Amino acid sequence: AATGNIRIVKTDAVDGSSLAGAIFEIRASGDIVRPDGSIAALDGETVTTVTTDETGEARADNLPLGSGTARYEVVETQAPAGFLLDQTTHIVDLTYADQKIPVVEARITPRLISPRSMQAVSRK
Repeated sequence: AATGNIRIVKTDAVDGSSLAGAIFEIRASGDIVRPDGSIAALDGETVTTVTTDETGEARADNLPLGSGTARYEVVETQAPAGFLLDQTTHIVDLTYADQKIPVVEARITPRLISPRSMQAVSRK
């Protein structure tokens, strides 16, 4: 069965540097139902948890596509040291392409602002 990947690239909003140590939960947004009717994931269920590495990247692989399209929420649950938690819910739709493409991939690039950077911005 085709699957999907979500690639997260976490960077500092001010200088663009890569940020390691951000933890994200990948949650089903709506029930994900396989073609045979069985449930791959229930609405709101955490499917996997990933942590960004030294390059600021994290990947969630082998995510079920249900009956062709699956919607996921990517939510940061822990910010890197010295940064504020990004409470934005990022919606990702993964859609089956065709039999020649066994894995579809989506990429998100959430940015973080450190408390120090926020103070500098607010003074302007």
